[in-house]
Amino acid sequence: EKDLVRQSLMVIAHGSHLYDELNGFENLQFALALRGQAFDPKTLKYGLDRVGIGAFGDLKIRQYSAGMKKRLALAKVVIGKPKLLLLDEPYNALDEAGVTMTNLIIQQTLAREGAVLMTTHDRDKAAHVATRGGILQSGHLQHLTREQLT
Repeated sequence: EKDLVRQSLMVIAHGSHLYDELNGFENLQFALALRGQAFDPKTLKYGLDRVGIGAFGDLKIRQYSAGMKKRLALAKVVIGKPKLLLLDEPYNALDEAGVTMTNLIIQQTLAREGAVLMTTHDRDKAAHVATRGGILQSGHLQHLTREQLT
């Protein structure tokens, strides 16, 4: 049962949770192995290419910008295809192309009948992919329809 949860759930949190002494490929391989998944180098390269950092897979993480670290975290989603994706401030440190890519990854997760739960201060960016939402204020949750998000 633990293995099923580990393979079904993925969390991309505000921090990068990457190892500075490992390169992009190694971090990706390690993170997916923790989920009980193993992939060949070609698949890992595809994931890095898909998020726009394929040319930097051999660089140590300490050489990555904050945006590159966020993209590497999103490569885990591209390859791992979780059923439940938890995102904490997914748009932080991303340029406009990164935001568009993130929303596409969210849409693809939903299209394969996955679920995404996101916390963000970027309501306008999230409105492009959200099916419902809420605002937490003073300990109370106000539910929003899709129409109210925009």
